[in-house]
Amino acid sequence: MNRSDALIKIKKCLALAASNNPHEAAAAMRQAQKLMQQFQISETDVSLAEVSEAIAKARNVQLVDWEMYLAQTVAEAFACKAYGSVVSSFSANARLVRERRYIFAGLGPASEVAAYAFSVLSRQCAKDRRLHMAAQPKNCKKSTE
Repeated sequence: MNRSDALIKIKKCLALAASNNPHEAAAAMRQAQKLMQQFQISETDVSLAEVSEAIAKARNVQLVDWEMYLAQTVAEAFACKAYGSVVSSFSANARLVRERRYIFAGLGPASEVAAYAFSVLSRQCAKDRRLHMAAQPKNCKKSTE
C-alpha cells in the first residue's frame, strides 16, 4: 500500500467513524489513526486530498474582460477558485504557440463541472458576440459596438 492508497483508506475509515454503532465507529477511528501514524499523514493532508483542479482552454490568447468575468462567475457558482495562465510551447514545425487557460480548483468534482460549464458558456458567448458584431453597421463607433 502506498501513500495515496492509505489516504483513500483513511477517508473511508473516517467516514465510517461517524457511524451510529459505537463499536464500529471506535474500530474505524483506531484504524484511521494507525494508518495516519504509519504513513505520517496529518489531518490537513486528509482534507487537502479532496482538492482537485481542472483546466479549460480560453477562446482568446489575449486577456479579454468578458472571458475573465465569465470564468470568475462560473467559479463562484461552483464554489471554486479560477486562475488564468498562459502556456507557451513549440509546434511540430518549430513555431511558438501560446495558449491561455483557466484553472478551476475546488473540492471533489466541482472543479471538473466548473471547467465544463466554462467551456460551454464561453463557446456560446463567443458565438453570440460574433453574431452581434456582424449585425452592427460597419461605420459605427467603437463605443457603440
